[in-house]
Amino acid sequence: MTKKPQINILCFFFFPSLGGAQVCAHSMAMTYVDLGYSVNLITSKNSYQFLKNKKLPYNIISVGKISLSLIKKFSLFEYFFSYYLYIKLKKIIKNESINIIFGLWPFGAINSKLASKKIKFIIRPTGDDIQTDLSVGYGLARDKQLSSLLRKIINKNKNFLAISETVKKDIPRDKNVILSNPGIHLSYFEKNVNYNFIKKYQKKERTIISIGRNHPKKCFEHLIYLAEILPNNFKFLIIGKETAKLKRKITNFNDIERFKFVDELVPSLSENDNYFPSKSLIKYLSLSHYFVYPSKTETYANVALEAMASYVPCILSNVPGNNDTILNNNGLLFNFGDIKEIKEKILFLEENPNERKKIILNGKKFSEKNDWKIKCNEIVKLSNDTILS
Repeated sequence: MTKKPQINILCFFFFPSLGGAQVCAHSMAMTYVDLGYSVNLITSKNSYQFLKNKKLPYNIISVGKISLSLIKKFSLFEYFFSYYLYIKLKKIIKNESINIIFGLWPFGAINSKLASKKIKFIIRPTGDDIQTDLSVGYGLARDKQLSSLLRKIINKNKNFLAISETVKKDIPRDKNVILSNPGIHLSYFEKNVNYNFIKKYQKKERTIISIGRNHPKKCFEHLIYLAEILPNNFKFLIIGKETAKLKRKITNFNDIERFKFVDELVPSLSENDNYFPSKSLIKYLSLSHYFVYPSKTETYANVALEAMASYVPCILSNVPGNNDTILNNNGLLFNFGDIKEIKEKILFLEENPNERKKIILNGKKFSEKNDWKIKCNEIVKLSNDTILS
């Protein structure tokens, strides 16, 4: 029997920061442990301090204090901290290992000394690494110094993990790229999802749910505009960090009571509560009738995958990342910013319950194909076939 390689996940900006990359890194670490691998999650001093007393099944390793400002300003410090990282990790990272760096910055900039010792790294770019949209204040490349540094990191590294075709298109063709989108913990959903999705549509009231931090790129104000043209039996639930601030954007007094805002819901990271999404979030999803995601840009809409796993039909804006997720009638797409089209899609599903059921079941099947165990085994195979061979 072939010995399983060590898994090292390097994620500098980890918990308590909460975004798609952090949840993905944690979910991969949890899954590789479930699959019997030895797993290290290597992170910043701040994240280590936050996590050291949590009951997680994988090892948390701190790289200590690294001055990002010095690396950013002076190339000399890039080499200095590369050597520093090598000293910290040379006895931890084995030659027979799969090493995934989450984010180009900063680990992608300071892995050269380790790489020179024949340790191969796969870099998984995050959304703000490769996407820039000035209209919604998104992307690290808005900083001129970082923009130059990000290009340099891409040029000097060979191996990349793209979570969607959208991401793959932004990686130069001369690089080794494996493609594998994020997943869901299927068995976890099976235990926590309310399966009786047909019964909930028998009542008149409807709940439209959307999930994400209150960032301009999410365009949650479009849901406020949607409320103005949908019947009053449609209520809105928006869950995420600082989403309550959206309330001030509701100008129609009668619509205020139709909205509920809930701050981000995260597991406690205790022994029996360390999978994402949290059980309370799955409950909210299960009770909702439509998941609507009006965002302007994404790398992959994994939150839609979670909605599909909860038997909720998905209606997403037709933008990069979202249209990587909606495939083969597992949901509907609308032109970004077209509020009337969102309304039409919802009312179409209201008037055609059989079509709605097809989309729900197709979405559920799609989520089952994207179980984290399938995705993590896929990454190991693709790595062995194309990068580590």
